[in-house]
Amino acid sequence: MTEAEIETAAALLADARRRGVQIEGLPVTPSSVAEGHAIQDRVAALVGEPIGAFKAGAPPDGEPTRGLIEARMVRASPARMAVAEVPHLGVEGETAFKFTRDLPARREPYTREEVAAAVTVLPVIEIVSSRCREPPSRPEVQQLAHCGINAGLVVGPETADWS
Repeated sequence: MTEAEIETAAALLADARRRGVQIEGLPVTPSSVAEGHAIQDRVAALVGEPIGAFKAGAPPDGEPTRGLIEARMVRASPARMAVAEVPHLGVEGETAFKFTRDLPARREPYTREEVAAAVTVLPVIEIVSSRCREPPSRPEVQQLAHCGINAGLVVGPETADWS
């Protein structure tokens, strides 16, 4: 995608978010994870909402991905969300990790034990929705441009002693 195509796709998604409407799809489908992330980043800049969480994916045979989740869409359980906010009303049970301290960059990778000691675990319900009609029918990289069709999180209690 060209920068102009990324900008056009982002403007279309940002406008749909602001107006609370659904669109048929993007005019051009991203051809890579990097392009999907570039659209997400540009939408976030255009909308101007702080980011409160990230949906992360690391498929065994693919490139890691992330979806930005606006802070206003991260809510403690029990929670309510209006249909206008999440028109598809999909839900998925998930497990979330919250870092309790920084892990500074270093040459050697952190061990599993070091990472485990730096996080708490939370049960969450992922709210699946998009500004695109019929999001599952869209190519995966186009879904990625829509933050992995993630619209929010409902967060349960933190557990520090989870391992």
